[in-house]
Amino acid sequence: MYWKWALSHCKRIAFGLCFVILLWLCIGNIVLNSLENRFRVKSDLERYKFQYLINNDICVKDPYLLILVHSAVDHFRHRIVIRRTWADPKLDLPQIKVAFLLGMTNQFQDAIERENEVHEDIIQGNFVDSYRNLTYKHVMGLSWASTFCNKTKYLMKMDDDIFIDIHQFVDYIANQMMTINLRNNIACYFQTGMPVVRDPVSKWFVSKTEYSPDTFDNYCSGWAYLTTTYVAKRLCEAVKKLPYFWVDDVHLTGSTAKLANISQVRLNHLFALESEGLIDWTRSSTSLKWDKMFAPTWGDLGLSRKAHEKALKCHNMKCNCCYKPPTTPKPTAKSTTVKGVAQKMIFGMEFLHKLVVTSASSRKAHKTASKCHNMKCNFCYNYYLLLLIAAEVQLLTSITPKPPAKSTTVKGVA
Repeated sequence: MYWKWALSHCKRIAFGLCFVILLWLCIGNIVLNSLENRFRVKSDLERYKFQYLINNDICVKDPYLLILVHSAVDHFRHRIVIRRTWADPKLDLPQIKVAFLLGMTNQFQDAIERENEVHEDIIQGNFVDSYRNLTYKHVMGLSWASTFCNKTKYLMKMDDDIFIDIHQFVDYIANQMMTINLRNNIACYFQTGMPVVRDPVSKWFVSKTEYSPDTFDNYCSGWAYLTTTYVAKRLCEAVKKLPYFWVDDVHLTGSTAKLANISQVRLNHLFALESEGLIDWTRSSTSLKWDKMFAPTWGDLGLSRKAHEKALKCHNMKCNCCYKPPTTPKPTAKSTTVKGVAQKMIFGMEFLHKLVVTSASSRKAHKTASKCHNMKCNFCYNYYLLLLIAAEVQLLTSITPKPPAKSTTVKGVA
C-alpha cells in the first residue's frame, strides 16, 4: 500500500512542477516578446527610409506647383490619360510638374521601366505596390518631394482617378490661397467624425488592434490636397513616432498632422463627391464653367478625357461661372469614404446585367436576387437591396426585345 501512496504523491508533485514550468514559460515568452518589440532594430522600410528603384530629376527648374499622383502599377492607361490631358506639357502651364508614385512589382516592372524611359516622370519605391502599403507610398512621396523639390512653392497630392480642372485650380491658388499660410496647414476636403469600418467583409475593415477608437481623427480626403514641402517634411518626421497604419489619408493628414501641429483648411466647396455632376456638365451644351474643380471618375477614362476637353475649351473661351447641374445629388459628408460603394455598385450592376439578360425572365432574375438576399450570400448582401431596386426600375422603364428562337436555350442563365 505504501508504494501506491508514494506513486500517487509523485504524480501530484510532477503535475505541479509541470504546471509551474508552463506558467513560467508563458510569462517568459510574454516578457521576451515585449522586450523584442521594444528594443528590436526596425528595418529601413519601417523607419520610412526608402530606396528609389526609379528616380527622376523632375524639379530641375523649381516648379510653382508639384503634383504627386498615387498610381497603381498596372494603371498604364490612367497615366497616359493624365499626360494627355491636364498634365500635358503642351498646355500653357510650364510651372507645373507631375510625378507618378509607384511601388514594386514583378509582373509589370519591364513595362514600367520602358514607360519611364519615354516620360521620365515616375518615382518608384522599394515596397510592394499594394492597398495595405499605401501609407509607405504616401510617405515616400512626401519624403521625395521635401528632399528633391524642396523649393517648389506648392505641393499637391492626388489619386489617378480624380478629375481636376487644372486651369481653374491654378487660378484659385493664385487668387484665393495667398491669404492662407500653408506652412502650417493642409488645404483639402476636410473629413470630420468619420466612423471606422468594423465589417470584416469590407475592403476597408479596420480591427480594434489597428485602430482602437470607433471614429477617425479629423483628416483630409486623399483624393486631392494642397500643402507645401515644409509641411511634407514635418509629416515625414512625425510619422516615425507613430505605429504603422495602412489607411494613409487618415494616418498622414489626420493622426500624424495632429502630432505635428498641422491644421486643415476646408476646400470642401471645390469638390463633388459623386461623378453625376461631372457627367451632366460634360454632356451639356453650356458655355459655363463647372462650379467644382475636383470630382471622382471611378476609373472612367472616357469621362476623364471628355471632362478635361470641356474644361480646356471653357478655359480658352474664358467661360463665365458657373454651371450647376439641375439634378446634382446633395451628398452627406460621410459619402467621401464610400468610394468602394460605387465600385461595388458597378460590380453589382454587372451582376444584375447577367441576371436580367434579354433572353431570360426578369421575374426569375428578381427571384434569384431575392433568394440570395435572404440567404445573405458572400457578396455584401446589403447591396442586393440596391440591386433589387435597380431591377424594379429596369422592369418599369425598359422594353425587353422579343428574343430569337435560339435564345430560349439559355433561359437558365438568369
